[in-house]
Amino acid sequence: MNTRDCLACLLLFSLLAFSSSTGLFAERDTKANLGQETIHFKKVVSRTYQEMDNIVASKDMPKDEKIQKLREFLEKEHYWPGVLCRIAQVDELAAQSIAFELFQPKAISREHRLQLGRFLIQRYEVAGFMYKYADFLIDAVLNGGEEEFCRKRERKLSAVGEYGFIASGFEGYSSDAFEKIKDKRVIPILIKCLNAPDNVYGKQQGCVIRGKPGEPTGRNVQRQQIPIALVKLGAVESVDALEKVLMTHYDYYLKYNSAYALAVLMDRKDSRRVEVNLKKMEGCEQFLFPFGKGLIEKEDDDGVDYMAFKYSVYFNKDSLSSVLYMLEQRLNVLKGFKSKKMESFYKQVLGYKPLYHILLFDEKSKLGQETEATKFVDTTLNQSNADKVRNHSTRRIITLYKAIIDGMRANHLEALCPLISDICKQTRNAEIKKISEKYIDEICRPNEA
Repeated sequence: MNTRDCLACLLLFSLLAFSSSTGLFAERDTKANLGQETIHFKKVVSRTYQEMDNIVASKDMPKDEKIQKLREFLEKEHYWPGVLCRIAQVDELAAQSIAFELFQPKAISREHRLQLGRFLIQRYEVAGFMYKYADFLIDAVLNGGEEEFCRKRERKLSAVGEYGFIASGFEGYSSDAFEKIKDKRVIPILIKCLNAPDNVYGKQQGCVIRGKPGEPTGRNVQRQQIPIALVKLGAVESVDALEKVLMTHYDYYLKYNSAYALAVLMDRKDSRRVEVNLKKMEGCEQFLFPFGKGLIEKEDDDGVDYMAFKYSVYFNKDSLSSVLYMLEQRLNVLKGFKSKKMESFYKQVLGYKPLYHILLFDEKSKLGQETEATKFVDTTLNQSNADKVRNHSTRRIITLYKAIIDGMRANHLEALCPLISDICKQTRNAEIKKISEKYIDEICRPNEA
């Protein structure tokens, strides 16, 4: 099996995993043509979800009857948002009203209240609901939050987990809502929850089995968000626990967020010690990027040094998506930032060969290879279109180049004019050329005069 075939299998099995975990697809045969072979497999969903989808699609059933029949599934299904989303397909206001009504009584389980809170916050802007939910969530963290979180469990909603997700703007939440749940009383609980165990595999895993039921998954996404919440709470008392996590834990993203948190929460004298240790420890230099992000958030331009590409796990992975993601991360951190160090940052960005060829849109840009893989996906799963993907990638490249130029303009970096002039002359993309010419006219030529 060649590389292209391996890619196809990965894509197909990824889709199967998604379908089995979300329960959104009806059972049907899917074909994948791998050279001369044709592989058949089935996407399977619960019979209950199929029944609900049939009710939603019915052309003969009145709306009120659909809502009533769908509401009856709340007695059968543990995950209520799956039912409520289908009610919303029939009548949005009805779904909102039912969810709000169900949230009120304290007789329902805390997990169902967490589900309803997530559904209402992410889908609707119900006047005053966030304050009501905040009272419930803070109380749930303070009373039983640690016991709920720090035990061997499958990945299910938890009070501490939802608190962290809101803080980090993760899993569909907006971090803007965090101000309404900000309460320093939860800090000791969050610190203890940094030591929570990994989630375990459940009995129900759909058609893709990743591990035996009860075995650790090796990660806990909810735990990974806790350092972000501690930063937003200004929890300086958490630095010892966070430093221990950074230096000894195995969870990559927990360490990643802890590095960022330490840079923000520590005074610079202490954070320099952490900085030195990260440089010394094998495999830890990659955490200097989030550490640098924290320094920049405190307006310390030492953080610019760690925006260098060499501190990324994607460094030397010259696929189009890897290079663009690595660049995007850094430009987001440095947006609007001014410092004398910015010249060296943009110099290494524009001098990075994989990115240079991407900006030139030449044969080394990887655009052709990535769209070739997309053509294969298109012919087998009818999922995408090579031209659309190429156009999307082109727009993304142009947007990132504009961000580079905006940052250079803000720092008035005329010393880099030769690099921009070279891109202007060599690029095959008219928009990149136009953006370059504008920078040359505004920054470079006035200085030549």
